[in-house]
Amino acid sequence: MASSGGAIVRLGKAVIEEARTKCRKLMEERSIAETGRKGTTITRIVEVGERCLTLRPPLRPSVPTLVEMGRLTYGDAFPAGQTIYNHYAAWANVWMSAYDDLVSVQAPKTRVVERHELEEFREGDRLDVGTAERLNLMNRRIRDQAAEIRTLRSFISSNIPAPDIDPKTPGTALLAQPDLDLDALRQWLAAVDDGSLRFTVDDLGVSVTRGAGPTPRIMPIRVLAVLRKVAGGR
Repeated sequence: MASSGGAIVRLGKAVIEEARTKCRKLMEERSIAETGRKGTTITRIVEVGERCLTLRPPLRPSVPTLVEMGRLTYGDAFPAGQTIYNHYAAWANVWMSAYDDLVSVQAPKTRVVERHELEEFREGDRLDVGTAERLNLMNRRIRDQAAEIRTLRSFISSNIPAPDIDPKTPGTALLAQPDLDLDALRQWLAAVDDGSLRFTVDDLGVSVTRGAGPTPRIMPIRVLAVLRKVAGGR
């Protein structure tokens, strides 16, 4: 038994080390420096993901769980769930896959549970320890996935284009307007994200940094024109 337990521990460490390696390779492939803003955020996500896997029992590092645990350590400096979905999903997926691998390694070998045994379990009879643990683990995973689905639904519903005035072409007429300069808006958003503008972005919004000067230009006039058109103004 001791030898078997030691093998499981070694396999668990190997799973975590492989996840770390995958995260480093992702950063290298995308030329993200560890000392930059994105690199620091990724390092925090990796640290929290690893912490989830080292708990006893391990905790599935879904995005809501990462945010909840990350905020306990880093406060508002840890990214919001939507930010992770938008910019850091690849790293979150690495740790969720690692969790599945770790659970597979650590799960006790149990026999298939028959339907009538589940009915007996509901009525108060106890299953063997391994089977009961497996059922509890499945219940936790279902709850985690349900929370993640709710978050995704909220994210999708908040990003669906507003219905167009013309019901025959919903959501397309506004974007098809020839004078709607979406490229200008995309360029401005990219500049905000990469830090080339003197702004800081947090969970509350966009703020001007102290070094921006006395009268900083927030956005070009053509970007403002795009936002007004999207909002239904002139």
